[in-house]
Amino acid sequence: MAVLIVFLFLLIVWTVFITVQFYNITFRGFAPFISSEGQTIQAIMQTLKEMPIRPDAQVFELGCGQAGFLRAFEDIYPAARLMGVEYSLLPLLLAKFQTSLKKSRISFRRENLFHTDLRAADIIYCYLNDTMMEKLKEKFQAECRPGTLIISNTFSLPGWPAKKVIPPIGWMKGKIYFYEVGA
Repeated sequence: MAVLIVFLFLLIVWTVFITVQFYNITFRGFAPFISSEGQTIQAIMQTLKEMPIRPDAQVFELGCGQAGFLRAFEDIYPAARLMGVEYSLLPLLLAKFQTSLKKSRISFRRENLFHTDLRAADIIYCYLNDTMMEKLKEKFQAECRPGTLIISNTFSLPGWPAKKVIPPIGWMKGKIYFYEVGA
């Protein structure tokens, strides 16, 4: 009986999650909850190791989901100041739980990423969608300092020349774009 109750509870949670995701994607233009693939994050970290990154860099992951990028970044740059921004409650709670198990220093905000102040950002990572990236382009240009590094998984910033592009890796087959504000 207890197994059935747990199963029904998990089924209800999953149904609510899928319904909220459908609503957010269809009617609000949000990006779906899809985690960045491990191979993709490894390729990004390898590229970052070749760049002059300050050890205490202020790093944002917009639409962080489970904060896979921030967790990998923290492993390489433990003094970095890390901020995950996620609007959807379930992925945010999952990220907080996962990082608490590791005694991570990642901070999280549950807010609309368009309301996030990015003026202090040194690095911003996004895995969103075309519509969101087009809207974020204006925000990046208005708020980010010259030299801020923007990394986008799969979706480019329209009309903005990339500093570096990594070809598709893994099953998702999306390119990884590196942009520098003011370059």
